[in-house]
Amino acid sequence: MPDSESCARCRRRGIKVKINTVITIHNWEEDMVESIRELAPFRWKVFQVLLLDGENTGRETNSLRDARELVITDEQFNAFLERHRDIDCLVPESNAVMRDSYLNLDEEMRFLNCKDGGKKPGRSLLRVGVQEAMKDAGFDEERFFSRGGVFDWKRDPDEGPNFDW
Repeated sequence: MPDSESCARCRRRGIKVKINTVITIHNWEEDMVESIRELAPFRWKVFQVLLLDGENTGRETNSLRDARELVITDEQFNAFLERHRDIDCLVPESNAVMRDSYLNLDEEMRFLNCKDGGKKPGRSLLRVGVQEAMKDAGFDEERFFSRGGVFDWKRDPDEGPNFDW
């Protein structure tokens, strides 16, 4: 986790701090309330660890990583959320909420369609353009909006950069 002084420096410069935390079998019982309050991010995204074939499900699926031992149940994820329910900036993302609500590009600029629990690359947007490549993405726009995918991340225009070099 970032330290509170780093977060304070960001805030003094008008930079919003966002923290992402993946909840796994190793941290689902933790109480992070005090730490998050001290860091005071404008947004704290809390993700349930998500398995995707070809990404993190072991050699059987040609994955480079194996996160199967990190998986938690929905009940464990909900217990973590309940323990942190008083944190106003918390934005929970269960597996059901995350699935198909992100646009992911690989190194060849292909959208990765994760609809069937894997990562199937589509056509490169460098070859067919964004509109055509989006047809391969498996992106659920409604799910994106319902999970709060659009939010104000910009610095306040009234605040200068406030550099202190």
